[in-house]
Amino acid sequence: MAVHAALKLLITQENVARLQRREPALTIQMLAELTGLATSTITGLTTGRANRIDFRTIDTLCRFFQVQPGALLVWTPEDEDAANAPDGV
Repeated sequence: MAVHAALKLLITQENVARLQRREPALTIQMLAELTGLATSTITGLTTGRANRIDFRTIDTLCRFFQVQPGALLVWTPEDEDAANAPDGV
């Protein structure tokens, strides 16, 4: 897929900041509770299994992490995807 969510990276960056503030790590369950998003939605975005994302979800995650949509969604040209895919895929 040419577009994917960088949610795992955003969670990791948030956890680094939380560690420095001596706060508990942000988990997928905690993120779901704090944002009102379904755990399955967040899991799908962190694992790369999500095929689509609606604007409300993008807005909610951008507000939570205080980022622009470009920090949440990353585009990779299709030819790079093919070049980086394991043989036989």
